[in-house]
Amino acid sequence: MNYNNSPNKLSTELLYSKEAAARVTGIPSKKIARVEVWWKVIFVVFKKGYRLRPRFVSKKDFWVSFDNFRSGNICDLELHPNPHHGLNHGEDAKFAVVNPRTDGVYVVTLKGGNFHCTCKDFEKQEIARNSLSLEKGKLHTPRCKHIHKVLALGDYESLKGLQHSDGEPLEVNWAETAWLYDSDYSQVPVGW
Repeated sequence: MNYNNSPNKLSTELLYSKEAAARVTGIPSKKIARVEVWWKVIFVVFKKGYRLRPRFVSKKDFWVSFDNFRSGNICDLELHPNPHHGLNHGEDAKFAVVNPRTDGVYVVTLKGGNFHCTCKDFEKQEIARNSLSLEKGKLHTPRCKHIHKVLALGDYESLKGLQHSDGEPLEVNWAETAWLYDSDYSQVPVGW
C-alpha cells in the first residue's frame, strides 16, 4: 500500500490516464502522445503519423467514464458470499469476488453501509479520496469493479433483506439463500 505518489498525482492518474482518454475519445491509447489537465478541460494530443488533431475533452466526460468503466466491467466476475458472515446481527458481510481471466481473488467487506475491497484500484481511490472529491466537485466514495459486482445484488438495505427461498427473512445467516448453494468456492482462499 506504499504508493510513491501524492494523492493529487494519484487522482490525476486515475481520472485522466491515456487509457481513460482512449475510452472517452474512442481512439486506441497507443495513438495518444499525452494527456494534459487544464482548468476545466482535458487536452488530448495524438502521436504524429495518425492524422489526428488534438482535442479538448470535458472533465465531466472523464468522470462519467471513470464510473461507467468500473460498473460496466462486472460481467465476467464471479461473486461468492462468505456463508459464515451476515448482516442480520451487525456482522461484516464478506464476499470473495473472483476474476476468472486473471485468477485474482478480492475480498469485499460491507460493514455499516461502507464497502472496502482488497484490490489496488480501491486502495488508490481511498488514498486519493479527498483530491478526487475536490476534482469531481462532490464527495467521492471509492468503488472498484468488485464493489460494483456486490452492488449488482442491490443496495445495503436490500442486502440486509435477502431472504430464504421460502420467503422467510433469514434469522441466523443472510447468506444462506438458495442461489449460494450453487457457488463454486474452489478459487476462494481457505478461511477467508
